[in-house]
Amino acid sequence: MTENNISENPGFDMEAFCLKCGILSPALFIEAASRLYELLVEANKTCNLTRINNIPDYWNKHIADSLFISVFFPEIAHEELSLADIGCGAGFPSLPLAIAFPNLEITAIDSTGKKTAFVEMVKNELGLKNLTVLQARACELNRREDYGNRFDIITARAVSSAADIYRETAAMLRKKGEIILYKTPEKVQQEKEEVSKISSKYGMKWKTSAPFELPAGNGNRIFLYSISKTGF
Repeated sequence: MTENNISENPGFDMEAFCLKCGILSPALFIEAASRLYELLVEANKTCNLTRINNIPDYWNKHIADSLFISVFFPEIAHEELSLADIGCGAGFPSLPLAIAFPNLEITAIDSTGKKTAFVEMVKNELGLKNLTVLQARACELNRREDYGNRFDIITARAVSSAADIYRETAAMLRKKGEIILYKTPEKVQQEKEEVSKISSKYGMKWKTSAPFELPAGNGNRIFLYSISKTGF
């Protein structure tokens, strides 16, 4: 990708946004994320990985959306944490987070082989040593002893309800860990009561971040997140 393509009407200042997210080297991040776009476009010709296939939408709806988690949870940018991305799809948010924050140990999980194959290919292409890719179902990993209490953060973007994610991953979460879910305000209204009800007996409560708007008016988002896990 040429320099002109990198900055082709993203609708916002990407370097300033990177700094807001705690990314120490915005130029290096943008270079790697630009290469990710090239790989995504090429793979999407045969694999149908994403409906987002133009540069402005890529930066706004994939990259910025993925990175916003570090604005509300700044420990992601600075602390050594283990993070599981459930239903990673084509690698969002796991790939942008792995590129941006080498302090994270990220496990990208999806049951669809063509998606995990793509994420694995990008991992190797970009040399992302802090990323592990698994073709698996979260509910099956959740029953395995070697995945019990394994992750500091479990996240999911645009997959399943909060209640389903909780049921399928809670045993993998460390006692002081958090489930952080990418949602729209409308989805939170629909889902918060149910997930609160089924998790309350384990001492888990749920809160929401302030709502925020993606750059260039590309929709409203909010994070639904857990606190105070006492054990299983």
